[in-house]
Amino acid sequence: MFNNWAKNIIVFFTTYIIIINLIISGNANERLFDEFFSKKIARVGKVLDKGHIDSAYTPYKVWLEWDKSENRPAQIGVLLYADIVLTSFAKPGKVVYGLSQYTKNPPRVNTVKYKLLETYKGDDDLPQSLTVVRLQRNLRSNVNVNFMQIPSAAPPPEGEICGMLTVGRQFNEFSEVLAVVKPPTACEKSHKLREEDICVGVRDEGRRNYTHCNQFYDGSSLICDDKLICIAAAITPCNEAESRICMSVFHYRDWIKKTIKRIRELDDDEDPLFEETAKGHHFKPLALFYVFIANICLKST
Repeated sequence: MFNNWAKNIIVFFTTYIIIINLIISGNANERLFDEFFSKKIARVGKVLDKGHIDSAYTPYKVWLEWDKSENRPAQIGVLLYADIVLTSFAKPGKVVYGLSQYTKNPPRVNTVKYKLLETYKGDDDLPQSLTVVRLQRNLRSNVNVNFMQIPSAAPPPEGEICGMLTVGRQFNEFSEVLAVVKPPTACEKSHKLREEDICVGVRDEGRRNYTHCNQFYDGSSLICDDKLICIAAAITPCNEAESRICMSVFHYRDWIKKTIKRIRELDDDEDPLFEETAKGHHFKPLALFYVFIANICLKST
């Protein structure tokens, strides 16, 4: 009789745990499984293109997507806050974050949608632009996700060697290319620079087929001494005969801060981490485990 009573207690508490899990767990268990797989993707070994080095700034960077016809990300961006991405140009789409390697089918836990954005183009007809994107949910800071501060000091002088965050030839890995700050004249063969712009080229541009057109990426971030310096402009077609215009984050910082405040005040849909796939209760992996245990207990009574 004692055994039957004990089994009934076990069944009661197991059922109770199942109900509580269904009510409050939300997507915690699915998130646990997806984070496991996303970390496995993030740990995949990288064979970097020649001249590229592995980067310590991967947690700050994201890919932006909006055109499904492409087999590569549309832009690179940098995380400024849990809900804010800075890039060169964007259209409504989604961000892939927290992965060191790009994949066309990333885990749901590593994607977030966005619709709200604002682009600075100045009072001129110059092609270089800077865009603030507001994500539809906040990202959680962890080992694979971090946020870059807006710089409080002016950009480095001409001749400074820095790292440009970019992607490899297959567009699937974040890497870093050595870049050099150049005089404005190196960028003005096709387009004029604004006073807030910087000219940046690859350090080893004398090498054959080694130019900013195939080494930098639209929206790439220039990092000097652990500080965010500028965002590589998305200008098409790319002119290999000159260096890349880069939008100085320091000089545009007032516009960036005002835009962030303004865009956060706008109404926007939320992008939940997971969408329910069926009506009624959505059983989580852990809940299914509880059901399995309860079933064993019931059979033994």
